[in-house]
Amino acid sequence: MYEICIKDNYRYFTAVSIFYGIVFAFCMYQNLFGWTFLLYAITTVIVINKFLKKSNLIHKKETKFIYIGVILCGVSTCLTANMLIQFLNWCCMLVLLISLMINQMNEERNDKILVYINKMIRIPFATIGNIFLPLKNTKEIINSSKKERTVDKEKWKPIILGGGMAIGVLFVVVPLLAGSDIVFNRIIKSALSWMNFEGFHSLIEKFNTIFGVLITFMAGFLLIYAFFYASCHVNSNKETEKKDRQYKSLTGIVFTGIIASVYLLYSIIQIQYLFLKAGLPEGITYSEYAHAGFWQLVLVVMINVGMVILCSELYEKNKWLNYMITIISLCTYVMMLSAAYRMKLYIDVYHLTFLRLCVLWFIAALSIVMAGVIISIYKKDFQLVNYMIAVIAGSYLIFSFAQPDYWIAKYNVSHIEQLTCADLEYMMCNLSLDAAPIIAEIDPKEVSSDDGNGCMYYYGNAQKNSAEIMMQNYFQEVSERCGKIGFRQANFSKIRAKQIAGSF
Repeated sequence: MYEICIKDNYRYFTAVSIFYGIVFAFCMYQNLFGWTFLLYAITTVIVINKFLKKSNLIHKKETKFIYIGVILCGVSTCLTANMLIQFLNWCCMLVLLISLMINQMNEERNDKILVYINKMIRIPFATIGNIFLPLKNTKEIINSSKKERTVDKEKWKPIILGGGMAIGVLFVVVPLLAGSDIVFNRIIKSALSWMNFEGFHSLIEKFNTIFGVLITFMAGFLLIYAFFYASCHVNSNKETEKKDRQYKSLTGIVFTGIIASVYLLYSIIQIQYLFLKAGLPEGITYSEYAHAGFWQLVLVVMINVGMVILCSELYEKNKWLNYMITIISLCTYVMMLSAAYRMKLYIDVYHLTFLRLCVLWFIAALSIVMAGVIISIYKKDFQLVNYMIAVIAGSYLIFSFAQPDYWIAKYNVSHIEQLTCADLEYMMCNLSLDAAPIIAEIDPKEVSSDDGNGCMYYYGNAQKNSAEIMMQNYFQEVSERCGKIGFRQANFSKIRAKQIAGSF
């Protein structure tokens, strides 16, 4: 149905896609993360909105929130200099847009999570598979207009053919004739004097720029058209909407019952020895016990979330199965608390890094998702997929807007009793320019130069604190890197770092 609408209105969809390609080229050419990323996000929302209206799709209530989420991803990109956050903003936009298309075209709003995930995976691949569809439709437009001019075209064919053949022969003959006669040679040189071969290198550079802009335009033009068509194709495929087979609940009860018994034992051990700090078995210290096993727990928690969702979807509804799944879910919360507590103890000793902060955020987001999973077990009409997307996207946007590098630097400066050159080096080399305001507040005289590596610089008989040199070099590099920020490359974090470097 929706695919037919696109084919019937391909002129409109092609025109809008060309407009999108122009904006995409202006925003994204050699500039992935400037303020123009926000313009790109807004344009994407406008174009998708026009496509939906042309397809006679009524906006659902969550569509506006998804639009806001996409635009907020654009805003976040303009505010941070962390390239990983900027890349994740792009990924978040893509996930939100795919979920928007699935929700808009799912009239019954009854997609199970496995069907939903299937569609989310298929849409990007279908987009790649239909990437040249806009060119095919554009060719159809051109061919339809050419039918009226077939006769005129036939008249010009002999002339163009004869002229082309003559030019080919002249390329060979003229140099030979110029070498055989001095007068003819001078005439040819005079005729070609207008060509400036000295500027050939500059011409090549301009050509490369034009070619790059054209490629970027084509990427935007092709992708937006193919994405919308692929979304329509995947969502109109009735094969994905067949009723899933549900297995006997007894199998699920036995399976989850065995797992739940092991998890209950593990949870009791966590409460007794980790949280209540009861006497540990002989030969095990509390420090060794608390600082081990974090990553294994995170992996088990992820497995549990997937397992609970699969069991609730694949097996027939049964109250005992629900009880077993609920026990596993509650034990998963104990594991989350255990993992978070172990990470806290680890941070207390080894301080905060970007990865450690990401893990804490992940555990917090997963705990909220797990609450929705438990609700969906007992409430049949609970829209778990939309809940999960809202929680993950919302919590990610909070994390993104918080500028984690800034808070990592702030935490480490305030919690490390004696900053060393190694600590300073980590903040300068591993954190983005978001951390520049905190680094500028550090007094180099309070940074210990003796970090175990003899970190000290000598100038003759004079001795200078290495932290001072490190900070001077850091802000000099920041000033050079951010000194030539173009109009399209403007970024709040980079501009702020440049101002700080100028006053340092």
